[in-house]
Amino acid sequence: LSELHFQRTDSNDAPLAIQTCPAGFTRSGDACYYVEIEKLDFPSAVIRCSQKGGTIFSPTSLEQWDVTSMTPAYFWTWTGIVQQTDVEEPHFKGPGAVDFFRNWLVKPFTVAANGWSIASKCAAFYNTGIGSSNYVFFYPCTSLYHSICQKNFDTDI
Repeated sequence: LSELHFQRTDSNDAPLAIQTCPAGFTRSGDACYYVEIEKLDFPSAVIRCSQKGGTIFSPTSLEQWDVTSMTPAYFWTWTGIVQQTDVEEPHFKGPGAVDFFRNWLVKPFTVAANGWSIASKCAAFYNTGIGSSNYVFFYPCTSLYHSICQKNFDTDI
């Protein structure tokens, strides 16, 4: 479980709670992240994150994409992006979570050009080792990739 620490601020004597991440997790912004090195299919990755008390990483802003720099270079990592139909835009947790001209392999974005098919509904991130060249592409949810678990301070810790 996470730990709560208290410290006094310079402006007043009221204690301020400071939350830390559980062992193995790394803090970035208002959340903690755990990079699962064992390669799992997407459903197993979701279960593994749940067992760790978190959810599979799904970006809610462009800034959150920076978390993907924690992943192993030259490997695929599951995102929490799953698209069941060939609608024009993939489903994200929040507006502004994707830049269709930045995050995807084929730009401008279309689902078919970026790998989506009846058999390929789960999006994975590829870390090229060069931030500007990293990209997301759809693959079968049965593929074995790394994953990122996320625990938010406001609700999960």
